[in-house]
Amino acid sequence: MHPRSRMGSALARPISAADHSLVVWNKTSAKAEPFARMGAQVAATFEDATQASPIILMCIDSYASSNALLQSVGAPVLLKGKTFVQLTSGVPRDAIETEKWMQAHGVHYLDGAILAGPGNIGTDQGHILSSEIRRPPCRERL
Repeated sequence: MHPRSRMGSALARPISAADHSLVVWNKTSAKAEPFARMGAQVAATFEDATQASPIILMCIDSYASSNALLQSVGAPVLLKGKTFVQLTSGVPRDAIETEKWMQAHGVHYLDGAILAGPGNIGTDQGHILSSEIRRPPCRERL
């Protein structure tokens, strides 16, 4: 989990409150400290956070920022065999390109959309849609 923004923090709170194991990371470690007080583990680096969990939930400012982290040293190896849930805002082209990268590195990829403001996450009004790109088997086109 990347509690960098109000939304990232809003997503982390109900996970922590439900007593799920939670590892958080932020480029500015002080922003992750409130989650340590809630029982979350604070990772020193993105790579440490990625290594610590089988499911990675990303919610940051852009796909460009997300891609920079994903292409960092060690990330492709650390992500292999894991599930990556992308909740960063973007356009379909961003999701398709990220899915291709994930597939090439053996990562199960889900792309999502948050249909709520930060104050509604963890309530009945906080909805999150997610999907994965499934390609049908190769078939001849008519």
